[in-house]
Amino acid sequence: MRVTDARGRQVAYVRKKKFRLREDVPVFTGEDQRDLLFRIRADRA
Repeated sequence: MRVTDARGRQVAYVRKKKFRLREDVPVFTGEDQRDLLFRIRADRA
């Protein structure tokens, strides 16, 4: 999943086989997955 701003610039990138919130989902600034922007973590299973 790519997230872009109103001008079409990429602001975030997530790569998962299935998007399930029961997992730890890292969100990166770009497709190179070098710079971690934040993590989405489920607090309940």
